[in-house]
Amino acid sequence: TIWSSTQTPFPTRDRIAKELDLPTEKVRVITPFVGGGFGGKSAGLQASEAARLAKITGKPVQVRFSRAEEFYYDTFDPAAVVRLASAVDAAGLRIVLDAANGSGGPFAAGILTATRASVEVINALPDGTNINLHGGATDPAGLARAVVERGADVGFALDGDADRLIAVDASGSIVDGDQILGILALERLARGALATGTRVGSIPSNGGLEAAVAAAGGRGGRDAAGADVTPAAGHGSRARPGGRHSGELTAPTP
Repeated sequence: TIWSSTQTPFPTRDRIAKELDLPTEKVRVITPFVGGGFGGKSAGLQASEAARLAKITGKPVQVRFSRAEEFYYDTFDPAAVVRLASAVDAAGLRIVLDAANGSGGPFAAGILTATRASVEVINALPDGTNINLHGGATDPAGLARAVVERGADVGFALDGDADRLIAVDASGSIVDGDQILGILALERLARGALATGTRVGSIPSNGGLEAAVAAAGGRGGRDAAGADVTPAAGHGSRARPGGRHSGELTAPTP
């Protein structure tokens, strides 16, 4: 029996069973607490280390990684600097950005500022405990109030690891992922840039989204995976926006 705060208990069970040469039914993984990964894709090696040491010693074993060890054993991409927004001129636009006290605040603000828009940032003081707290894409009510109170043209809310985006219009109305997908799809259809004529949503997507795309000459479609947000269902075309109503979106440049 392995106690592990893993987001993938069944793959962890299968891996440990293989490593210890045991039938999978002889391995049980219990997850007492599962926090947010916030973009990190940990390999969960603590569980493997504990299982191997327990087998060697014949005793219960606890493995606790330090913060430095967790980062060392985690998976990560090479460091990179990406320059975006150089082709967008938003001079005169007033934007409020809700950074959810998360990882994307400094980068998103820089991208939006590069468009020459006026950008005000809220919820950008992370203290290790306030990520997504009363703000961000999972709770955009505060952003809606800020947009109206500050007379902004639009607001954008990220979540803690910046893989969700919810918008707010000048009146304070929430614009969710389905609506953003509709805007992207209709704009691309209008200029003939949606090569396959297909907009992809997810099973919970609003049926009105599919109807609006169809009325504009496109062909809506929904996949069981949710969005296949990289790069949209079909796995072959990168010219189509895709995503979920929760704000997880992909919108490759057509």
